[in-house]
Amino acid sequence: MLNELNTNLERQRAEMNGLLDTNNNLETQPTASQYRLQTGVFSFCPECGTRIEEGTRFCPQCGTHFDVTPQQPETDKLYGILMIDSARLAMKYGVDEELILAEMLEIVNRSKDYNIIWHLLNVCDFTKTLGTNPIWLDYNQVISDFIERESSLRYGIKTHLLIVGGNDVIPIPEIEDPLGSSDNGRIPCDMCYSFSGNFFSDLWDGGNRSISECDVRNTVARLPLEEGNMNTDFQRDIVGYFKRCEDYYKSGIRCDWVMMTANASWLPASHTMSHHLPLINNAYDSEINDNGIYVAPPVAPDNEEATDAIDKSQRNAAMLLFNLHGSESKDASGFYSDNGEAFTINMLRSSAARVLNTVACYGARYYGYAREESMVLTALYEREYLLYTGSLIPVPMTTLDVPEGIEVGEGSGSEQFMPIYCMEQYRGLPAGEALMKAKIKYFNTFRHMENDSFSLATIMMFSLYGNPMIQLCRNNEVIRKAEEMNVIPKLPQNKATNKPLRIKRQRRMIDKNGPKGLLSEIRDAVDANLYAMHESIKQTLYAQLGLEPRHLHHVDSYTISNEFGNVEKGYMYAYKDDSCAFTQRTWAEVDELGRIKKVYKSK
Repeated sequence: MLNELNTNLERQRAEMNGLLDTNNNLETQPTASQYRLQTGVFSFCPECGTRIEEGTRFCPQCGTHFDVTPQQPETDKLYGILMIDSARLAMKYGVDEELILAEMLEIVNRSKDYNIIWHLLNVCDFTKTLGTNPIWLDYNQVISDFIERESSLRYGIKTHLLIVGGNDVIPIPEIEDPLGSSDNGRIPCDMCYSFSGNFFSDLWDGGNRSISECDVRNTVARLPLEEGNMNTDFQRDIVGYFKRCEDYYKSGIRCDWVMMTANASWLPASHTMSHHLPLINNAYDSEINDNGIYVAPPVAPDNEEATDAIDKSQRNAAMLLFNLHGSESKDASGFYSDNGEAFTINMLRSSAARVLNTVACYGARYYGYAREESMVLTALYEREYLLYTGSLIPVPMTTLDVPEGIEVGEGSGSEQFMPIYCMEQYRGLPAGEALMKAKIKYFNTFRHMENDSFSLATIMMFSLYGNPMIQLCRNNEVIRKAEEMNVIPKLPQNKATNKPLRIKRQRRMIDKNGPKGLLSEIRDAVDANLYAMHESIKQTLYAQLGLEPRHLHHVDSYTISNEFGNVEKGYMYAYKDDSCAFTQRTWAEVDELGRIKKVYKSK
């Protein structure tokens, strides 16, 4: 009955907005301008049946959150944008620009046979908008202009953007890190290309209470490439990748098994990440196999029993999932346990998987690295993977402040986000849509148990590499288990509504790599309060957390304002220990009096 009412209301809105075709049917691909005329689809809450005014994001009765994105009738076709710079790609590969354009147009035309409708956006055609020294915001405006121009594209989560190339082709947005966990205070964030304008800056300044699907202009993914001139050819890399995609456009990727490897000290959080997934583990040793998870240590490249079992599992698993350390060092290209290397790039050689998800620090590093130094580049171009999700920077962990009566598994940040993402993948959604839905659901839920800055930094740092219109086959058993195990905890009504974002504003006070060096910068710090307390804070952090003063990397001051205008001030002390293969980072948040408030550690 409710569905019928909603359908009739949708048709009435369509009649008013001119969205019925000549046969009196709803158009399946409204233009961007038409899209904005539609304000909502709910007339009753789908959970409790309470009548809802159009545009409302939360049920006033039960607190259920829902999006007001217009729901379009299902269609077999998927729509996306292939974003290239033909001139820069030609320069990188040392070929004529005409070859790049011809091959990309062939990809567009071949994809139509599978109901994949790509629109080729060559930024070389937008020189007026980009100007002479374009920044990422200029490229973002090009995307908006392009969607407006193409009548079959619409604003929303059903439109997918795939950027071809790395930072030297289409720039990676680098925006202010709301948590302050990155070394330079910035997060490389392709997610910025999913929204019009400078979304995250507006989000911080506008007092928003959530992120919704109605904010999304398009999903985004990138087909990354090494920096500088290429040693491979365009046909093998890019054309070859898209030809492999054709095998899965219609059928999807059948993912009967997932192989997970995890750091031994993170097993409780790893179970949170995977308890709803069909894990495969061919090891009989209980020290290696913990409820289907490969445990490191003892898993290591020189453990023959473990590697033989992993080889067997990789031949049957369609997805690899990692909860391990990662490194920025060019000599440390694999994933690590606390005791050393656990999974190397060479171990992908036996893999038949097509999907790889990792929460490791630098798990998706590629820019500034050779192919053999990058797990994501090797997976996509040498091992026939189609989808890869990870971070370019350190990934933080913390503790949760769980409301009374709420059941939440162990782990924080990426360890809570990743099981939601895997669940959305198993719904059979296009990968770009699955990632965006997971980010929104994670943020709107876990920001109430972490903090706004931490949760926002988490969704900003994870990116999809590969074709956003590739999807897994739907698996109802995984979805049932995810719901049964509360992958997305249901918050009490007072937590699920009306809490404005509280974003941390930071300023670098002390930097070990600054031009004067750490000691000189301390003496010259303009913050007299910090200068007076600095030595005391260092000793407190050493005594309580074991953080050695010699590992101090930088100190930021911060302010957090709430909706009442009250300002909270303090400092973030960042420590960096390079004594092992991977860099171990710790961030300690202290108040104005130097008392420890919160501690974060890197993966």
